[in-house]
Order: sequence, then C-alpha cells, then structure tokens
Amino acid sequence: MERDNIKASPGKSIPLWKIISGIILIWISFLIYPLYAVIPFLPFSSTIKIVVATAGFLISWALFSAGVFLAGKGWWQWISKRKGWF
Repeated sequence: MERDNIKASPGKSIPLWKIISGIILIWISFLIYPLYAVIPFLPFSSTIKIVVATAGFLISWALFSAGVFLAGKGWWQWISKRKGWF
C-alpha cells in the first residue's frame, strides 16, 4: 500500500514500519542515559558498577545505531522536505 510508505526521493519509498521502528529505537537509546545517575548508588561493588555502566553504554549505542540504520537517510530526506522543520 502506498499509504504505508514514505517517498524519500523520486522513485524510492521507505516502509513506514522501518521509520517508526528506527525512531523508537533511537528514543529508547536516549532513555538509557538518565539511568547512569542511579549506578553510583547501587549496592554493588565498583567492578559491577563499571560493568553495568559499560553495558548500558554499549546497549545504548547499539540501539541508536540500529535505529539510524532502520530510519536511515530516507527518513532525514523526508523530514528535510517538510516546510518549517529544519
């Protein structure tokens, strides 16, 4: 269905589910960062706190990268074409 796709450029459309999934993954990746404020107060050893912080960092960047991959260049082109956005 044409309604479920977004025209990124002439002759090329991107499935809407990819864009929405990508944006959701990017938002989730940003939601991990406020959790870093809690890590120092956890009742664990310093080693475990470092492991948790490192895991959070890696998971956050993995989610962000997957989101950018899914939303991709076509999403940015679509947003850029809309008046008054950027």
